[in-house]
Amino acid sequence: MKLLAALSGLMLLAFGAAGFVFWRSAAVPCVDQVVAVVPSADAEVEASVIVHRCSDSESTRVQLAIRGKERTQADVYAAAGAAQPRIRWQGARVLVIESPHSAQVQLSEAAWRDVSVRVLRSR
Repeated sequence: MKLLAALSGLMLLAFGAAGFVFWRSAAVPCVDQVVAVVPSADAEVEASVIVHRCSDSESTRVQLAIRGKERTQADVYAAAGAAQPRIRWQGARVLVIESPHSAQVQLSEAAWRDVSVRVLRSR
């Protein structure tokens, strides 16, 4: 009888552990990784390339922000998949985004505040 009670207890423990492992593996958090930050020529605005990973999906966005001020930012480019754009400034107020030809572009803004944005498709 004691052996049966011990085996039942072990089975309950095993099921509980398996359920915990399954629950933890299903709750995979999403992660944002900043892969590039490039300040404008006058250092007032910065452009960032951010890769967003969530379980089996990935997307990339370019974000503009006024340096040193929180909550003054906006996405000006977004694409599905792992293809990462290159960013560079032409002067103080023109951001050039070189988007891979294979990128599935979902958002492409022409301007943000006083910054012009040019998206070039590269091969």
